[in-house]
Amino acid sequence: MADIFVSKGASSDQVTTYQNATGVTLKPTPILEVSPDRGKFLRFENRVIGGNTGLPVYFDLNQADGTDLPTNTLVVFEFQMSNGDDYHRVAVPKKQISFFNSNAIPEQRDKDKRHNALIPLKYPEAADAEGLREFIDVRDVDSFTVSIISSGQVSWNESEWFFDETAVKEMSRE
Repeated sequence: MADIFVSKGASSDQVTTYQNATGVTLKPTPILEVSPDRGKFLRFENRVIGGNTGLPVYFDLNQADGTDLPTNTLVVFEFQMSNGDDYHRVAVPKKQISFFNSNAIPEQRDKDKRHNALIPLKYPEAADAEGLREFIDVRDVDSFTVSIISSGQVSWNESEWFFDETAVKEMSRE
């Protein structure tokens, strides 16, 4: 298990945070990047919870004044291999964040609600396979980002993001 998080300005060592660009509607901009430690890789796993499949994530994205990012904020997971130039979407985009805005993180983790906190991992469009995948391996030389399109700008001093630690495994590349 790996504890990958950002919480009110603090974060795990494998996470780098960014400010998203507002007013951009064509391409999501990164808000956080996950980079495994040297010689390691992280395996992000789809889980089945309440009949739904996806990577469990819990978040509260807020602006500098503490207000929620708009409900129509789009959240996507993107992956770039070390030898590639392009980022590929590797999850079904979350087209709005109303569940996350209306439920505090402890409520999102509640066994009766956490099926709503799943973002399904999928094969990218350029892959030979299609549909949902069991996991994504992110090596220490790859880039895995959470990106958004939003009219509001995330403030990491006011925001939190957690990948469910039971769905992320840290492994050695050797």
